[in-house]
Amino acid sequence: MVSKRLKYIIASILGVPLIILIFLCPVLEIIRFRYFNQIPNELSLATVIIEYCYLVVSISIPFSLFMSAICNCCRPKVLAETLKEELFPILFIWIIIAVFYTGLKANEMNGIPANCPSPNKFNYEPSYLYTACKIRLANLICMWLFVLFDGSWVIAACLGILPKDADLKRLTGRYEEDQEALLW
Repeated sequence: MVSKRLKYIIASILGVPLIILIFLCPVLEIIRFRYFNQIPNELSLATVIIEYCYLVVSISIPFSLFMSAICNCCRPKVLAETLKEELFPILFIWIIIAVFYTGLKANEMNGIPANCPSPNKFNYEPSYLYTACKIRLANLICMWLFVLFDGSWVIAACLGILPKDADLKRLTGRYEEDQEALLW
């Protein structure tokens, strides 16, 4: 049996990076999208489709949380419930997109190593390709970190090592009474 204190610690260890990634992934994708649109390169139709799929999925999560926060007056319990409900199905969609995205983007930089070596060790011609490489690498790392933390969150939820609804009610107040007060 996992203590409540340990459940909160696990939720914090998994939840804080997950929340950061929920907002960082779409920001990096938008930056990558805008930066790469300035670079002359030929993208296949599959690459363009996966780009837009990733952009839509990555934006939909923070948008959903934001709308939930507005509709429910920023109650932490409601946000926690929204996360619990959305992260499980999003994980499967995100993994599919991440696999295709990574596969289609593997040769995007035309011979530049994926780890973006420093300009001292690799000739970036033109010089803006180094910045493009770093943006691409940060985007891919965050995408896969989201898979890691979301997958860990889902596994922890399935194993029952995240705080339960009753624990959240004690932490944030009584949600049901608050909802009834809003209706009147």
